[in-house]
Amino acid sequence: MRARARHLMASDWGIYGTRGAVVGTNFVALLVVAFLMTAEDFGRYALMWSAALSLSAMASMGAPALLMREFSARQAGAHNGVTRAQAMRLVFLWPILILSGIAAAAGLLGPRLADLTGGAAIPARTVALVAGTALVINFTNVLAVPFRVMGRTGLSMALRDAGPQTAMVLASLVLSTVGSVRPETVFMLFLGIAPLPLAAGLYLLRSRPRGGVDFFAAAPRPPTARASFGGFWGMAVTNMIWTQIDILLGGLVLGAADLGHYQVLKRVANLCSMPQVVANWAVVVTLGRAHADKDTPRLQAACRRGAQLTLLPGLALLAITILAMPIVLWAYDIPATPMLWTTVAILMAASAINVGFGANFAVAMQCRMEKTALVSRLAGLALASAVVISTGTMGMAWVAAGYALGAAISNAMLWQAIRRRIGVDSSINALRAPKRAVTVDE
Repeated sequence: MRARARHLMASDWGIYGTRGAVVGTNFVALLVVAFLMTAEDFGRYALMWSAALSLSAMASMGAPALLMREFSARQAGAHNGVTRAQAMRLVFLWPILILSGIAAAAGLLGPRLADLTGGAAIPARTVALVAGTALVINFTNVLAVPFRVMGRTGLSMALRDAGPQTAMVLASLVLSTVGSVRPETVFMLFLGIAPLPLAAGLYLLRSRPRGGVDFFAAAPRPPTARASFGGFWGMAVTNMIWTQIDILLGGLVLGAADLGHYQVLKRVANLCSMPQVVANWAVVVTLGRAHADKDTPRLQAACRRGAQLTLLPGLALLAITILAMPIVLWAYDIPATPMLWTTVAILMAASAINVGFGANFAVAMQCRMEKTALVSRLAGLALASAVVISTGTMGMAWVAAGYALGAAISNAMLWQAIRRRIGVDSSINALRAPKRAVTVDE
C-alpha cells in the first residue's frame, strides 16, 4: 500500500496534485492570517515575511540548487558531490554569519538612516525575528533537497513551498485563542515551533533507506565547490530580483492604481507558468545524474519529459486564464481598456516564453553552467530595466513589454549556450527528440 501511494505521488498526476495542494495551502494560509489580524498589522506581517524571503535568498549562497546538483551527481559515483564538511559550512555556517552581519548592520545603521529620512527606526527585535525566520526558510529549502533526490517528490515540494507558510498560519491560530494576533508574536511563535517539523524531517531522512548510497562525496573537491558558489549565489539573488523587477520599477513610473492592477494581472498570468515549475522539479535529479554520467541522450530525454509535463497543462491553464479574465476584472473593479487587454496579452506571452524555453535554467544549473545562467539572467534584468524606465510612463503595457523582452533575451541566450556546449535542446522543441523512457525519480 505504501509503495502504491509513493508511486502515485511520483506520477504526473501526483506531482500536479501536490503542486495544486501547495498553491491552495499558501492561498488559504494568507487569507487566514489576514482575517486574524488588523489591516495595519497584516501590512507589517506581509512586509516582514517578504523581507525574510529576500534575506533567505541572499544568505543561502545558492545552497539548495548547488546541493541538488551535487547530491544528484553523487548518485552516479562516489567521486562526485561535496563532502559532509563542505555541506555543513554551506548550510549552517555561512547563512548564520551573513544574517548575523545583516542584523548587526541594521541595528547600527538603522537609527542613523531613520534620522536622515525622518522615518521610524526598525526595532532590533523585529530585525532579529526576520533574520531568524530567513534562516529557518533557508534550512527548510535545503532539507527538501535530499528528499527530492531520494524520490520523495511530493514531500520535498510540500516541505519547501508550503512548510514555512503552514507553520506561520498554525502560529497565528494558536495565538488567536489566547489574545490578539500581532506580527511580532506570530514570528516569535513560528521560531519556537519551527524546530519541531525540521527535526522530524531530519529523523525521516536518517531512518528511510537510501539504497546504500551516501549523499556526500568520499573525498573533497574544493576547487569545484568553491567555483560554483558564486554562480549559484548570484542566481539565487537575481532570481529573487527577477520575480519583482517589473513591480519595483513599475512603482517608479506607474500610478498607484495602475500598479495595483498590474500586480493582479501578473499574478493571474503567472498561473500559466505553473506547469514549468512542476516539470523542472520532476526531472531535476535526472538531469544532475545524467550530466555526471556524461549521458547526453539521457539529458535530452529528460528535457523531452519536462516538455511533455508542461505542454498540455500549460495550454489548459492558458485557456482557463483567458476565459476567467473578465471575472477577474469584475472582481477587482479593473477597467477593461485597450491598454489593459494589451497588458494581459503581453503578460500571457511572457508566460508562454517561460514555458516554451522549458528546462533552460534547470539544465544549466544541473550541468555546471550556472555562471552562463547568471550572465543570461543579468542580461534579461538589464533589458527589462531599460525598457520599463524609458517607456513605462506610457502605460502598464510597456512595463509588461519590458518584462517579456527580458524573459525572451535571457532564455534565448541560455538556450543557445546549452545547445552549443552540451548539445541538447532544452526548449519545448525537445518534444521532437527521439523517445527514451525516463522515470521521474531516475
